[in-house]
Amino acid sequence: MGLQKLEVEYNQCPSALDVTVPRFGWQLVSNPHERGIYQTAYQLEVKDEAGKVVWNSGKVTTDVSQHVTYQGKALKPATRYTWKVKIWNNKGETAEKDSWFETSLMTSDDKEGWNGARWIGGSDEDMVLYSHYLPVFRLDCSFQMKKQATSRKIAFVYGANDERLMDANKNIYHIASGKDESYIKVEFDLSPLKDGRNAWIHIYRAGYQPDDKPSVPLKSFMLPADVLNAKNQYQPHTFSLYSNLGFTTLKKGEVQIGEVNLNPLGQGGDFVAFPVVGDVGYALEHATDFSGVRTDIRNFRSPENKLASVALDATQLNGVKKCYVQNPSRNAMPMLRTEFETSSHKVRKARLYVTSRGIYEMYLNGQRVGEDYFNPGVTQYNKTHLYQVYDVTTLIAKGKNAVGAILAEGWWSGGATYAGENWNFFGDRQSLLAQLVVTYEDGQVQTIVTSPDTWKYFNQGPVVYGSFFQGEVYDALREKAIEGWTKAGYDDSAWKKAVEVSLGGHVSRLGGGTMPKVDDYSNFHLMAQYGQTVKAIQ
Repeated sequence: MGLQKLEVEYNQCPSALDVTVPRFGWQLVSNPHERGIYQTAYQLEVKDEAGKVVWNSGKVTTDVSQHVTYQGKALKPATRYTWKVKIWNNKGETAEKDSWFETSLMTSDDKEGWNGARWIGGSDEDMVLYSHYLPVFRLDCSFQMKKQATSRKIAFVYGANDERLMDANKNIYHIASGKDESYIKVEFDLSPLKDGRNAWIHIYRAGYQPDDKPSVPLKSFMLPADVLNAKNQYQPHTFSLYSNLGFTTLKKGEVQIGEVNLNPLGQGGDFVAFPVVGDVGYALEHATDFSGVRTDIRNFRSPENKLASVALDATQLNGVKKCYVQNPSRNAMPMLRTEFETSSHKVRKARLYVTSRGIYEMYLNGQRVGEDYFNPGVTQYNKTHLYQVYDVTTLIAKGKNAVGAILAEGWWSGGATYAGENWNFFGDRQSLLAQLVVTYEDGQVQTIVTSPDTWKYFNQGPVVYGSFFQGEVYDALREKAIEGWTKAGYDDSAWKKAVEVSLGGHVSRLGGGTMPKVDDYSNFHLMAQYGQTVKAIQ
């Protein structure tokens, strides 16, 4: 006879118990040749880290072996408890077995128990854009026509040089466009204003579908006189183009100019997405006809923060075509690191408490922490957000140590459903919240927390882009620059100070009706991991 499956809150040896009054359970195992064996009594004893008994149930006559509720002294946070259960069966035989559990921080927000740890990441200048993988976006097209303009047309070009359209085996039309032969062009024709008529917007599509004609507009919109007219034609103007998997809306402020689907395969999330931002540029006859020509690439979903800008470079307008495009991509997925020095005393235990907006992987002294993937998992983050706890005692070195993290979009930002309007459903950038608590044999406690004052950030790592829906872009040529980045002594002079990433201006304000609003953090609850995390199985 024996015991197995000793569990606390349905988990064997939970390392982040977030319950003040846990429930215990176990399973009696008898000899396979015996029948009719059952428990008649149990005794449960729980001890703290100092070996003091915090609860002894005494012998309880019952056959109950599940949902046995703790009735001892109040459990302390971040403490390992050992427990032993002894049972008696109906033959008078006994069996006993030991196990353990460890409590979490036992707090409910990102302040209490976190010792001043802050959510850290990159600044606005570190926003990640991999333009050839972004099919949901907003473009702000700005220009100002000069009074002496000879040509009164200016075109903004995007979606150019999509590699799927440059290889006949990567699209269903078997198109093999050459360089700069596939693009979307949005032309503003202000010449009719001279004769008192309305200006127009002409949209051209080239190289996306066999019937595309680069010289014939796919769609044209007449601009209302109250938007652009003879009186304000020489003032600065900005038009916004919203592209959701190809379905395109043109606006001037709050005034909607028109809509058109530019995806040759169909409209909506059930079709391969065209166009992406791709290469971006301009087409015009004379660069001196316009000033302030700029394209701001922004997120489609609020808060619609800027990802990158492309300004007109007149020196690139050459040859007969009078146009050019460039790749506006910039930055790579967030990398963070810090170094610290341990005391000369022996380490008794070390725990890493960590979560992120986005998903994370943690490293300590060159070793990956844990065997999990995609932590902290998916929840409705403004209501419930999980953190994980790792026992990193064996990874702590004497003297200098280094901690590192790499982040990716996960469910927080980027594509998370087939509906493009849900891009960046929760927020538009990733951030990390963590604390490493080192306890020494002499009782001294050292805490290392995420802070802009002590952590550094890098935006040029080899993981250029990482997304559940879009996949991963990896540049092995960047590996040398980060060789040893998770070890002490690494030269991080090319890295910069991390910044605190607040919720203000970085989370979506949309919602209502059938969709939950995700910017209301009034009932925010940060709690320890429960249930299973994602792990490699095969």
